[in-house]
Amino acid sequence: MRAWITLFVTWFFVATGSLEGPGAAMAAPCPPSANLSGDAKLVAAITSVLDQRGIPVLACSSLAVEIQPSGDALAISIDGREPRIVNDARTAATMIESWVRTDVGGPLLGGHAIVRIEEGPAPRQETMVPSTWRGVQVFALGQNAVASDGTDWIGAEVGACVNLGPMCAAVRLRFAQVAGGPGPFEFMLDRAGYELLFGGDIPISVGKMTLSPGFSGGIGTVVTHVADMEDGSHKGSEAGGLRADVHASLTYPLSHRFAAEVGLSLDFAQSTRIDSYSPTVLFPDVPLFLARIAIGIRYGGL
Repeated sequence: MRAWITLFVTWFFVATGSLEGPGAAMAAPCPPSANLSGDAKLVAAITSVLDQRGIPVLACSSLAVEIQPSGDALAISIDGREPRIVNDARTAATMIESWVRTDVGGPLLGGHAIVRIEEGPAPRQETMVPSTWRGVQVFALGQNAVASDGTDWIGAEVGACVNLGPMCAAVRLRFAQVAGGPGPFEFMLDRAGYELLFGGDIPISVGKMTLSPGFSGGIGTVVTHVADMEDGSHKGSEAGGLRADVHASLTYPLSHRFAAEVGLSLDFAQSTRIDSYSPTVLFPDVPLFLARIAIGIRYGGL
């Protein structure tokens, strides 16, 4: 009889919830939450945002989130997955919230206050890569060229480039003159060329540098004359026509807006003699090709 009474009392307390086993507290489920680890300052900032949105940060959570700085951004790894790069604590909190909540159709679409991560005095920023410049860029370059007729040229180039999506539309003005060459260029002839070109470049980031292949076309003229005529007369000729080139430049940022630039180009010239100041002198034809190397500076962000 005593055994039956003991069994009945035990059943009563269990049925009414008055008696819990030692594992009852451990069996309580962990609410929807996230377990954050990593950089302490970033964890604190993101925890603050999640707290405002009603997302608890608990050690019992099965959602493990690793947070580490990545330059000026944040790297977020959820449950060991490949880290995702985000810009700020608010975006990181939104990503974590999307994993925790099931009612993402409502609260996640609402507005949330932006929380800035206080880091004391701002560190010196890395120099800007020119491909990220917006607006107008201007450049000035000194040039050296070798022509298909064996002449050497020196000159300069100035221009401007306007960003239009992935391409930079450019205009270039070139001036060059013969510094030396075979035959009459050694002792009696001077020659200078002028070109106006329009085209486009495609900036491609290569680390801190920017590689910009491109093309251009336009018009040009070449003036040739006999140097140092003893009688003071002027003998020469002028030839003009179409111009085209393919080129590539490599820029390296020196500051927020200035960059050093090195460029290579191959020019094609079509010329027709349009004027002659000396019918008795036969002047050499304009070279068909010129290979140029240029060094200068670029200013961006106008």
